[in-house]
Amino acid sequence: MNPEEGMLRPQILDRFGLYIPVEASMSPDERAEIVERVEEFARDPIAFYRKWEPMEKQIEERIARAREIINSVTMDRDLLKLVTTTVVKLGIKTHRAEIVTVRTAKAIAALDGRTRVNLNDVLKAMELALRHRLKSKPFEEPQKRFEEVVKGLTGEKPEQKEQEERSKGSDRGGAQGGGAPGVMGSGRSNRVETLLKNLSETPVSLVKEPYNDANIQSNIFGKGSREFKTIAIASFKGVAIDAIPPAKQMLVDVDLPASLRASVALNPTPPIAIRPSCIRVRVRKERVPALHTILLDTSGSMLIGKRISVAKHILKTLMEEAYVKRTFVSLIVFRGEDAVIIAEPTRNLEAIFRSLEEIPVGGSTPFTAALLKALNYFKTFKRVFKEPKMVLHIISDGRANIFLTKNPRKEILELAEEYRRLGVEVVTYNTALNTIAIMPDYMKLFAEAVGGRYYKYR
Repeated sequence: MNPEEGMLRPQILDRFGLYIPVEASMSPDERAEIVERVEEFARDPIAFYRKWEPMEKQIEERIARAREIINSVTMDRDLLKLVTTTVVKLGIKTHRAEIVTVRTAKAIAALDGRTRVNLNDVLKAMELALRHRLKSKPFEEPQKRFEEVVKGLTGEKPEQKEQEERSKGSDRGGAQGGGAPGVMGSGRSNRVETLLKNLSETPVSLVKEPYNDANIQSNIFGKGSREFKTIAIASFKGVAIDAIPPAKQMLVDVDLPASLRASVALNPTPPIAIRPSCIRVRVRKERVPALHTILLDTSGSMLIGKRISVAKHILKTLMEEAYVKRTFVSLIVFRGEDAVIIAEPTRNLEAIFRSLEEIPVGGSTPFTAALLKALNYFKTFKRVFKEPKMVLHIISDGRANIFLTKNPRKEILELAEEYRRLGVEVVTYNTALNTIAIMPDYMKLFAEAVGGRYYKYR
């Protein structure tokens, strides 16, 4: 999968058995080696193949031997219980996790020429089978969480464990494999017993973070796992839900079974002929393209009373909803003299979320400059998609003080008219507490003028 196209949801990720991240090397030596090998292959492919053929033969032989003994590989019950207890501790609800982990551990042991799984095999298997299943909520960092759990189990990271295993390669035995002290044996391992005891004493918590700001909860994103849908006729997109006679002889997306049923109802005796009056076309429910543009106020006034913390909490909630609905999101922050585009319309919300902690705060509040940039996004989006749903979210304390003209009220009302003409839904979130207002709340003025929703933080 390509992160630039948006991340997969947890229930889809669970269908993947193992997860191996593929990233470009950041080591200058490794990158130089890659270039040298590519050039060597380009000069003489046959010589390059012959050079590496012995190593490939060794790998082929290892795999062939592993296939022969894989059905004979066994796993002690204490290691199996360690896997299942770890899965529960990590909050993974699917049974695929432990099934894939056990099978992977056995495959690792077979590839190493052993017929019994040891603890190191299990740790390697868990790293491959569990990391991508940890993301029960959007924007969590599964790698960090996984390493914390593994370190709590063994006192070391999986990478360190793998390096130790390589250094002990000469100490490993044949079919039964020596393994680490205390791991193998006919009885239960003291080390595994200790790990199981520690896990059992640790309370298991499958906490779901509640949505605390109930006063700003709404149906902005719609219901279900996708956003808004519309009814379409004479279209090949979407799911067919009905069939009706065509309008004005538009024979597009004809529903043959429905046409046959209508013909039989009209004349049940054979031969059955589909008459023009019996032709039916499909009625489909198709997804409406949606763009949510978020304007985040990062001016100096947002530092008062932890307003910026409230704003980022609201922003995180909105992005989690957009993550589930798979909608396009763009983020614009405004401070100082102008608005800055953090992310153009994209479904890769993880990249946006990671950048939130690095956004600086301070300066003036150029409210209308941000509105103007967002308006250009909506205009472009409407030219690309037919009848899209467009929503503008504004998170601010409403204390704008930088404008494009000398008449702020007129400027805001003109922009509101542009948004209303374009059909953009506006939702505003005021992060300021109920204090005496020194300056006009221009965000509320804009929301009222455009016919949008205005929520006040309490």
